[in-house]
Amino acid sequence: MSVQVKVRLHTKAETIDCTIGAEPLEDLINEMLDADHMLTITLQDGSMDSIKVSDIEAYNITDEKIRVKEEKRPEIQVIVKEVGKPAELRTITNEYESFVDIVGGHLQMLNASSDGLCMYCDEEAKLKANVEPNFNIPNDTILGNVVFFRSTGEYEDSVNKDDLTYVSEMVTKF
Repeated sequence: MSVQVKVRLHTKAETIDCTIGAEPLEDLINEMLDADHMLTITLQDGSMDSIKVSDIEAYNITDEKIRVKEEKRPEIQVIVKEVGKPAELRTITNEYESFVDIVGGHLQMLNASSDGLCMYCDEEAKLKANVEPNFNIPNDTILGNVVFFRSTGEYEDSVNKDDLTYVSEMVTKF
């Protein structure tokens, strides 16, 4: 069991009702005061998202702590393209932290094809020193490590057998 807190977050653009892991509650408050953090939240529909703490203008704790049974996250097959290496298939746990560990920064999702193949790259790679180019796409260069996955619109899913060939060709095309 993990402890979750129901919270209403207020940003300039929207109000978000969600739950946030917090044990003890003081850790939640301290984390929210640290503007350099990304906060992983669970939306009311059960989907996961992240929000930059510096975007939060105010928050209200709408309920007391609630206990949530931890679910084992399924593993999925992804394609990882590290700088200077060929694209390879990997099995990872389908959770936010697994993608961040590969990419090495804040996740930016880009469409890699029109049929649901997507990729995460480091949103801030171009602002960082010493992040090497990985591959080119039309009108841009992707820096740092990238992970490819299939998107269902709601969550990340495993790549299919043809995706490795497609990605290998795509990253050498431009």
